[in-house]
Amino acid sequence: FKPQERDAYQASLKYYRDLKNVIDTAYGDGLIAGREERRKKRYEEGLALGLQKGESLALQKLLRKRFGEIPDKLMAKINDGTVLELERWLERVFDAKEIGAVFEAD
Repeated sequence: FKPQERDAYQASLKYYRDLKNVIDTAYGDGLIAGREERRKKRYEEGLALGLQKGESLALQKLLRKRFGEIPDKLMAKINDGTVLELERWLERVFDAKEIGAVFEAD
């Protein structure tokens, strides 16, 4: 090979290695960012689920203390309730004359 051809070949190898490093780094950064995003999403979902579960348990405890046994139909409604619904029902427990009144407006 002529020196000019060898230099061109070496330059193309350097260009290839640089390009490969850029692609590998971008791919790795994307993987790390994706992992971090999934971890954050799982954390937020777990936090929301924990809040819903805590509100549900608090409502059940107050209803049992105030009205006795909770009918299965209402237990299903409580277990399926959103955090906002559970908070609304928790506020109504203290003024309700009967257990059904807690859920009446819904």
